[in-house]
Amino acid sequence: MKKPTYIVNGAGSSIGTMLCKNLSKQGLVIGLDQNKSSLEQLSEELQDAILIEVLDGTELQVEKIAVQLQKESLIPEALFHCNITTGTLAPLQELSFAEWKQIFNIYLDTIFLLDLKIIPLFAHHQASIFYHHSETPKHYWGALSIAQSGLRSYIEERIFEEKLLIYGIAVPKLQCPERQQSHPGSDLKQYPTPDSLWPFYQNLLLEKQSSGFLSI
Repeated sequence: MKKPTYIVNGAGSSIGTMLCKNLSKQGLVIGLDQNKSSLEQLSEELQDAILIEVLDGTELQVEKIAVQLQKESLIPEALFHCNITTGTLAPLQELSFAEWKQIFNIYLDTIFLLDLKIIPLFAHHQASIFYHHSETPKHYWGALSIAQSGLRSYIEERIFEEKLLIYGIAVPKLQCPERQQSHPGSDLKQYPTPDSLWPFYQNLLLEKQSSGFLSI
């Protein structure tokens, strides 16, 4: 029997890296991210247990990934969207169009594109999709607050439309670089580490809980 396959979008994030390391003990991990250096570090550590792909956000690239999965008969057990970058935290008027586009590309465009090409591979297979979202202040967080609101609406629609197991995971406060960037004055030691979250995901993968929004 082939080992199970898992796709982790945002593999270079704190949660994504944690998932890649733990899932690689169970099967093959396909790590996707726009950050090349983070992926290379993962590849060096996990060796043959992970395949990496630096995302460029184009439909052609994602189509090639899907075609390759089909050719090798690799049907993913789960797809994880773990993008938790903060981008530029500033009022809308202070954002450049490039900064606006970057956030929406990460939180909505790339997620939709991967779902569009990967979900058809789940036919007749009870796979799981994990989306990660976070509550953000409504003001002065620029594109991030708006993108997060859009992401939660997107997850709701996926839960309504799909027969797959769809989970909207509320990201807790963690000891991680992303938290340090968004809240530079906070004491990170008071928060749990990403590694401590693994039992939560492991339980969901084993028990296949009903779709919905969940908190860790």
